[in-house]
Parts: sequence; C-alpha cells; structure tokens
Amino acid sequence: MFFMAFILLSISGEKFNRASVLNPIINAWLPVLILLPLSIYVTIKALNDSKIANIGSN
Repeated sequence: MFFMAFILLSISGEKFNRASVLNPIINAWLPVLILLPLSIYVTIKALNDSKIANIGSN
C-alpha cells in the first residue's frame, strides 16, 4: 500500500510540474514529505514490537 501511495503521489507531482502549480523541487519531494510522518510512526511501532492496531482488544 505504501508503494502504491508513493507512485500515485509521484504521478500527481509530475502533473503538478507540467501544470506549473508548484515548484519542481517540491513536486519531486511531495511523496516523501507526505509519507514521512506515517513511515516514522510505523518504524517506531516496529522498533517497540507493538501492534499498529489492536483490533478486538478489551
């Protein structure tokens, strides 16, 4: 799912670049900047060996 989101955001950045909506440097880094908080959260959860979502816990 992360890879698909990264690809979709990359394509959006290319379209923004063609339409001159944003700076080309920002368009290139757009997927990384958007997915960075989620990736940090998942990394911290993995390092602590904790579950991301406790489904069905009381």
